[in-house]
Formats: sequence, C-alpha cells, structure tokens
Amino acid sequence: MPKGACDTARMRTALFCERGRLLASVTILAAVSLLTAACGSAKHPSQEAQGGEAGGDSSSTRRICDGSAGIRLAFTMHLGGGSLQPFTSSLYDLGLYFLYVDGTCHYWIQDPSLAPNHLTEWRPYREGQLSAEQEERLHDTVGYDHPEQAPAGIECTPSSTVDASAPVYWDGDRVHSCPGGSLNLPDYWPLRDQLFDGSSPVNGAMRVQIGIDAVVDDARVYEWPIETPLEQLTVEATGSASTRIDDDADVAALRALRDRALADDGNEPGRWGGNIVVEPAGFVREVADETYVMSLRDDLPFTDSNGRWTP
Repeated sequence: MPKGACDTARMRTALFCERGRLLASVTILAAVSLLTAACGSAKHPSQEAQGGEAGGDSSSTRRICDGSAGIRLAFTMHLGGGSLQPFTSSLYDLGLYFLYVDGTCHYWIQDPSLAPNHLTEWRPYREGQLSAEQEERLHDTVGYDHPEQAPAGIECTPSSTVDASAPVYWDGDRVHSCPGGSLNLPDYWPLRDQLFDGSSPVNGAMRVQIGIDAVVDDARVYEWPIETPLEQLTVEATGSASTRIDDDADVAALRALRDRALADDGNEPGRWGGNIVVEPAGFVREVADETYVMSLRDDLPFTDSNGRWTP
C-alpha cells in the first residue's frame, strides 16, 4: 500500500497505518460475514429498497430507546485481511470507532477520531446516556423508521484500497455493509463525535489476551500486577481467546498498567511493539528473547462469553 494511503483524508478506507503498513485482521473480516449471516435478510446497500426520505418521524413507534435491554443500533468499522501483532486480536472483537446503543438509551463508544495513530485499537471504551433530544436526533440521522432501506446519503462504492476497512451499520433489524467496497459515510456518522464528548470512561470488567512471543531487546517490560499466575491465562498463538477479569482490585491494576504503557509510548515513542510485555517479579526467561506479551481492553455488558457481539 502506498504510504500516502495513511493520510487522514483516506481514513475511511485505510483505518490506520504503522510505519506505512496497514494493520488488519482476517478474523475481523470474518466478523463482517458473521454479522451479515446473523441477519438473514440483510442486503447490500445498493440493493436495498428505494423510495421516500430516510429521515425519521419523531412520532413513529419505532424507537431506538424502546426500553429493551438489547442493542438497538450499532455502528463499527471492521478491518480487511492482513496480519496483526501476536495476542492482540481481542482488541478488534467489537470493531473500531464503534457506537452501540441499547433500548434503555445507554451507549458505548470508542474515540472516533480519524487521526492516524498506531494505538487506535488500544483506545479505551467510554459510555453515556442519550437524552431524549439526542435519541431523536440519532433516530432521524439514521432514518430509523425505515429499516428496509439504507439510511439517506449512504451509498456503496467500489474501493481500490488494499485491505479496505468495512463500515457496518446495524439498525435493529438488519445489517448494512459494503463487501468489497466502501460505504460513503460523513465523518463521525452517526453523531459519534458529539456522543463521545458527552461520555465517561468505562469502569467495569476487563479482558486480557496473553501468550509467549519473541520481543525486541529494548522492549519495555512491566511487572505483572495481579496474583493470578500468567501461565493460567496464557493462550496459544493461533487462538483468539481472551479471559474476562472481574475482581475490582485486579481490574484497577490492569487498567493502570494499560494507561501507563500507553503514556510511556507517548512520552518516548518508537519502542512500541504492538503489545505489552509483562513478567512476574523474579521471572527468568528460558529463551533470551521470549517472554509474556499481552493485550487488554474493557469488556462491555452486552457481549457474549467471548467478549463479542452479533445481532
């Protein structure tokens, strides 16, 4: 991919690059297929029924906030095929730049900034509560009264970008996506920049993905901060499993470790290897350049036992 593909103007299709190389995941591409398959009647946006304005009528009985506990609206960006740093696949389980809204008007969001950043997938998750006005604006923006058609202004166009990202929109009834192309979406659609500004950090459980891998000589090494032995949480390199951590003290320690690692990279860039290197106190490596590496992220209450969500 040309290095120029990493500029902000093209972030809709090339989500982020690190040292000129697009990072992506075959497992994330599969997630798009799972979403579409889970929605049997889902159609390509260009094949959706046409006719009428897609703006919602605020008097409609079809509301995003219908009082139910399930997800009623979701927007996320999934990545195309490619490779990931070892033991980081769980960072992409819910996509990037996402917005999830349930029937009680509670929402979860990841920083939607399109600025290129090799730490994009590490951005902490946040949450908030839609006001009645925000729910109505979101309802009208996406054309929530018309699940039979793509929202107004959303078109599927071919994409020549290698490993293009895949925007996916769930309207409570079906999935709108654009396999092999790109949805032409306004920046921060739908209202993600405004909703992010009104959100607060998530403070619930976390998920960790840990394994053994080769590390560079000058990698930062952090002391493992909780009592559960690392070997009990280790997964195979070919797997994508993560482990949920619920204990309040452990969650606080892990979240502090993540924040410190990301801050260290900001203060002294250039040594980030794509994951966090951790070792217990007094650990002696059996192989000089191999040790424990991990990724960790916030868990969200609407996900399944694997930390994922499908309609």
